[in-house]
Amino acid sequence: MRGKVEGIVVYELIALREFATADQLLMEALGEEAMSAYLARDFDGAAAACDKLLKLRPGDVSASELLARTETLTASGVAENWDGVMVLTDK
Repeated sequence: MRGKVEGIVVYELIALREFATADQLLMEALGEEAMSAYLARDFDGAAAACDKLLKLRPGDVSASELLARTETLTASGVAENWDGVMVLTDK
């Protein structure tokens, strides 16, 4: 969220669990897999999970953004103290 200087977790409601479809449950699992890999600096694993998610849900903004971040970080590397937090300056 713009203006925050420390990391916060942001969730996207996909469905209530008792009403979730198989595809929605898969989307949840892939999102968790992608984020866990990203935070573990496994950018290839994060990108692979994002690719699968985008095949299931083309145009998913969160998956597209995380995929772009993995590509940037793979190309530029990360500092030793990198914690996965991105500071946003624009809405």
